[in-house]
Amino acid sequence: MLFDGAKKYVCETCGWTYYQNAATAVMAILTYEEKILFTVRAKNPEAGKLDLPGGFVDPGETAEHALQRELCEELGLTNLAFQYIGSAVNRYDYKNICYPTCDLIYTSALVILPETLDRKEITDICLLKPDEIDSEKIGFQSVKEALRLYLNKQVS
Repeated sequence: MLFDGAKKYVCETCGWTYYQNAATAVMAILTYEEKILFTVRAKNPEAGKLDLPGGFVDPGETAEHALQRELCEELGLTNLAFQYIGSAVNRYDYKNICYPTCDLIYTSALVILPETLDRKEITDICLLKPDEIDSEKIGFQSVKEALRLYLNKQVS
């Protein structure tokens, strides 16, 4: 299999071509009393690091439905109203395969905190003020970019 270094794989024998396009993922910046809710990842990649709630969009699913599903599965949250912030690219390295992703970023305000966690996905949650966030503890570049986009919109 020949790889073009970007996204195209070609079989040298039969000419079959595979294009590895970006997978779509969603994340939410959830705020509670001027703090941002972070999850702590239970699994690799980046186990133990801070993350924003969300996940991959399944085939046949809209980004908005995927976000509602992920927040219900991970945190037991339902019926949140979201505002779209922007998008960020990411590398999701899992079991020696790099999955390029395009992460869609949304925000919503919480009136109550989650009472249940999917412990297979999340070991804990924490609330941090923007000035308390240590970027070294964040697992993915797209989460850092999401926070930058969000905080810049709060200032303007």
